[in-house]
Amino acid sequence: MNTFSKKLERDGIHSHVLKKDTLDLLNQKNYKEALLNIVNLLKLNKSGQTFLIRGPSGCGKTALIADLHKEQYLINSISAVELQSFNLSKAEAVTQAVRKSIRLRIKEIIKVIEGEITNLTSSKLSLKTLDMESTFEIGDKMLQEIQKEKIVVGDVVRIIKERGKIIKLGISASKMDSEFIGDILSVPCPEGEMFKTIEDVQLMTLHDIDCLNNKTHGYLGIYNGETGEISSEVRKEVNKRVKKWILEEKVVLERGLLIIDNVQILHKDYFYLFNNSIEFTFDPVILMIENFTDTLQSSTGLLSSAFVINVDQINDNDLKDVIRAHIETENVDFDSNVLDYLNDLALSYGINYAINIIDLYVVKSLKQANTKIALEEVKTLVSLFLDVNRACDTN
Repeated sequence: MNTFSKKLERDGIHSHVLKKDTLDLLNQKNYKEALLNIVNLLKLNKSGQTFLIRGPSGCGKTALIADLHKEQYLINSISAVELQSFNLSKAEAVTQAVRKSIRLRIKEIIKVIEGEITNLTSSKLSLKTLDMESTFEIGDKMLQEIQKEKIVVGDVVRIIKERGKIIKLGISASKMDSEFIGDILSVPCPEGEMFKTIEDVQLMTLHDIDCLNNKTHGYLGIYNGETGEISSEVRKEVNKRVKKWILEEKVVLERGLLIIDNVQILHKDYFYLFNNSIEFTFDPVILMIENFTDTLQSSTGLLSSAFVINVDQINDNDLKDVIRAHIETENVDFDSNVLDYLNDLALSYGINYAINIIDLYVVKSLKQANTKIALEEVKTLVSLFLDVNRACDTN
């Protein structure tokens, strides 16, 4: 990967708060403590808690919770706009959002074949371990899997025959050389028998299982998202079956985190529906994010039981520190007048806008091999790329 490609790997729209020590730069230590408590709820697999994060626009509410995605838990993030734009009824959209936030860890013992590929044709596959070698006939479905996974001679693979699935474990250490680049895993050639029995873990959300049992769209709904309305009878049967699996210790239910951004635009009906769709045994942790507004109906059932986390506005000095930290991570030089101008932009149009202008400049400067931010060029970008409010004023 060349330098230009590496530099274009963006950190995401809210990356301004994911830089080193930014939580401390923003003086949002109380917020940080609250998020740690939410993570602890996920660790303990506890349910039934609802949190509401409130603060002015641009203070880093959404950005700071982006750090939660680094945790190894189920995180289902949606925006209120997205929730309302689904081609579904309000009740169905809410129910799907909740059930996508709860998953099952399904354990089963399966038989597999493991080895290093020594020969591969359109009809046969030869594998070896340190102790044996064998050749297998393959069909069209397995050949398609091999082509999809870009598997070649020298790869170490695991074949799950009953599922028609082949998994690339890595490249045999004996085949690796200095010409291989990228994140390619080197693995030793397996020892002993090719045929093994292993414990396999599959992760599926309740919504996935709903789709599998929905005769209207079936399993295709998992992949194309077009599930349509799933009947209450299907979900009742799924719930009954899942409870049975839990009692039989075949599955472990893991409660995830449902994050809903910009909830201030939601009609109060959605909050009632969220409250009603959460069951005692199947309920995720819900984290709502709201820009300060008087329109939110705090009397609704879900909100009346929510823990509120207030986030303060970023002051001028902290804002400048965040912008400076972001520029420094891009490895470009800048003068104090550039920093002052970007800080004024953030105060006037929001921190996201200022950060996005920096990112646009970095992309432009990489092509021109510039190493220092020029104030006039930044002003040119600001005149070309307007924020929403200025764009509306010009119409």
